[in-house]
Amino acid sequence: ENIFTHERELEKVLIVVVTSNRGVWRFKTG
Repeated sequence: ENIFTHERELEKVLIVVVTSNRGVWRFKTG
């Protein structure tokens, strides 16, 4: 159970990081 919860949290963090990077990339190019 703990492993699954940890993976889910990691996935959330990854999504946030990817979204943030996308926003920064858009800001630099836009």
